[in-house]
Amino acid sequence: MNTKIFYVIFSLTLIFSACNDQLIDSVNPADNASADVRGAVKTSTGKQYILLTTNFATITVDDEQKAITRFKLVNTVDPDDIEYAYCAHMNVYCYENSIYQAVSAEKYFTNGEDEQLMAVLSYAIHHYGWLETDHPTGYDQLLQSIVWSVIHGCEVTDISNDEADILEMYNDSFANFDKPVADPYETVVTMEGAGSANRGAGFTDYGPFWVSENDLLENTSFTLTLAEGDESAVFVIDGEETTQAKPGEPFYMRVPDGLTGDFKFTADAATTQDISFVSDYNFYVDIRDLNEEDEFDGVPSYQPVIQPLPDVETRQYSYACSGAFTVSEQPIETIIITGVNWNNGNGNGNGNGINQLTVNGVTLKNNKNYVTPDYFDVAVIQAPDKNEPTAIYTVLERTVTQNGTYQKVYDVKVALYENGLWKGYAGTITVDNPGGNNQNQAIVLERIF
Repeated sequence: MNTKIFYVIFSLTLIFSACNDQLIDSVNPADNASADVRGAVKTSTGKQYILLTTNFATITVDDEQKAITRFKLVNTVDPDDIEYAYCAHMNVYCYENSIYQAVSAEKYFTNGEDEQLMAVLSYAIHHYGWLETDHPTGYDQLLQSIVWSVIHGCEVTDISNDEADILEMYNDSFANFDKPVADPYETVVTMEGAGSANRGAGFTDYGPFWVSENDLLENTSFTLTLAEGDESAVFVIDGEETTQAKPGEPFYMRVPDGLTGDFKFTADAATTQDISFVSDYNFYVDIRDLNEEDEFDGVPSYQPVIQPLPDVETRQYSYACSGAFTVSEQPIETIIITGVNWNNGNGNGNGNGINQLTVNGVTLKNNKNYVTPDYFDVAVIQAPDKNEPTAIYTVLERTVTQNGTYQKVYDVKVALYENGLWKGYAGTITVDNPGGNNQNQAIVLERIF
């Protein structure tokens, strides 16, 4: 709501807050009021209420401290009919136990003050309505400050409250009230990340991807759906298959070996939000300010009070984004072993022909890292124990004849345990003499799992 700010200039005869606890007189209209007041109680056709004060608090208006209260209005006929309201005029008296009646505010709000008031209160109640339950005094201070600021064009300069920064909420409400309260929920999400290949055992994980981070949606789960591509591809988070991800949470698409083509996917979410706003109000005046026709002429002699009527509308918001990548061929991950140290090729050494080798800057030795071919297959299906090596190798040595010449062939496997996963590599080394001649050669092994 974009409502220009207009203010009514009242002719004021009193300079003190009508909500000041020192200026509220307690009267019993039935006993102490004048005859015309007692007559109004009997002849009025509208519902009437007894005005009561509740707990007092203070705010500072134009550097002058004012006492405020939330009024309690009890129906004179049905005591279970109770309403609550706030001062609508800062500079006239109110009398506890006076009789009030709801009337039209048309002659009181002549320059659109009520429209602006509803707009500011809508923002305040939507964003800070939780105060009513958690810090009710702060809630009353906030709403009363807004009411007086709009009606009187005054500035609230201090709101004393140890439980919450009510002044900051007040300033925020006036700075942003013309923004629709639902704006934050009408947000846009995008798919972030890229389909980088991360080779696994029999698969490749592409990603990471993530839904763009959003404070409003941080606890909202997005449903991940494959829109195009082979159905054997799945989504994973931390290696576990999933169909849900929250904004900012990285996920991958796992594609089995042998699959190529275009892969497209979507992330969708829906949230239901309660939108609070104020589109109406009740306006009550002391019945002594009513004429013989039960009408209010717009100029109060006693304190009028206003009751904002918050409403809640439940709305559903939908969010969606998508991502894609292409698999043209399955990548082959490799490692390079160097520094191969032989044991004269007689097959009698603990390393079955190779005493040690170096990979990724780490030297694997036959007395620490070598395992037999059979045990190698067993070791890589479980995490290593605390004192077991996280890098192992095995060698199968065999002799072949090539053009009448005997050659040694070594089938080498290396496994490295990283980030909770064994990664295995394999390759073949062929040498043309029993002692080996590849100690200075870089040998490539390809990823096998």
